[in-house]
Amino acid sequence: MRWKLVLIFSGILVLLGALAHVVMAARLHDSRERASEARAQVRRALHTARLQWQSDAVARERWLEGVVGAASVRAVFDAGTPSARAEAATAEANRLIDVCTRSELGPQSPSLLVFVDADGLVIGRNNVALMRGDPVAQLYPSLEEALVGGKTGGGIWVDTKRQEQLFVTYVPIADLTGERSLGAVVLGVPINDEALARTSELTSGGALVVLAHDASTTSVLARHGAVFEGAQLSALDDLASRTEQAGAVLVLDDAVSGYRVAAETLQKGVVLTTFVSAADEVAALPLTGLWGIVLLGIVMVTVAAFLLGDYISRPIEELEDGLLQVMNGDTELRFDLEHDVLGGLVSRINSMLDSLTGVQQSSPPPLLEEEIVADRPA
Repeated sequence: MRWKLVLIFSGILVLLGALAHVVMAARLHDSRERASEARAQVRRALHTARLQWQSDAVARERWLEGVVGAASVRAVFDAGTPSARAEAATAEANRLIDVCTRSELGPQSPSLLVFVDADGLVIGRNNVALMRGDPVAQLYPSLEEALVGGKTGGGIWVDTKRQEQLFVTYVPIADLTGERSLGAVVLGVPINDEALARTSELTSGGALVVLAHDASTTSVLARHGAVFEGAQLSALDDLASRTEQAGAVLVLDDAVSGYRVAAETLQKGVVLTTFVSAADEVAALPLTGLWGIVLLGIVMVTVAAFLLGDYISRPIEELEDGLLQVMNGDTELRFDLEHDVLGGLVSRINSMLDSLTGVQQSSPPPLLEEEIVADRPA
């Protein structure tokens, strides 16, 4: 009986385990597909954001190349004294910024236009007299390369001390003979939350974050659509370090808790990241864990079956042995067995034995004469 109980209950457990296996395997398959799609989605978001910025940079470059050939631009470099060149540079920079704002580049809102001489020193910039004489080519080697090579270029300027965080475009200017460099014009568009919101709107619509990273700290230059808590903010430092060390696009599931992340180094010290929430992904129990639970259930069923079998089989065996003794002539044998399930059956077997052997059931003793008289009414 015990093994029958074990087989029946174990079969039920295995059947339920097989059904659970099918259901969970389907859930795992769906979860893997969702995870794969999320990785592809976050990678596409990063790629399209980068392409949008490159497209914007090309548009600014084409526009700037079209305006630097004007006589008013060359006049800045032809002014006789440094102060005259500085004033001419500021005036011309203000004019060009105004023209740029009213052009098809208006939504990008450039905030900086700088005239730089052939040595990489600032002649003047728009709006204010700041930066005049600053050796920006030493600070930003990409500008020095553009001046030396005479080729249009660009880059990212990030300097917390100077409060600069800009996408910049350089257009070198040569003299009329084309043999000597006069300097360059630099156009800068701010890297801020508004710029990231515009990029997101034109591309994936996802969250974008630009990080500035150096050996000691990581800071958020701009963000759109990503809300971080304290522990997640601290994880950004490790994310930026891993991205710069990899030198390629990283797609990570564990970099920032609650988000799937794609990250890419734009240039040394600047990392672009995109985020997709992973909160809606369900982590399914591994199938090996499921069958481990089924095995544990079979062990528990076996123990329970033996206990239950003993509870029922043992009194039945006692009844069987006792009835065999009665059949062999022991007519005085009666069963004294207390059992919640078989107690009633034992009582009826005892009554049947009394009837078959002619033994009267015990009755109360007769009343004494004194007791009979005492019970009579007065």
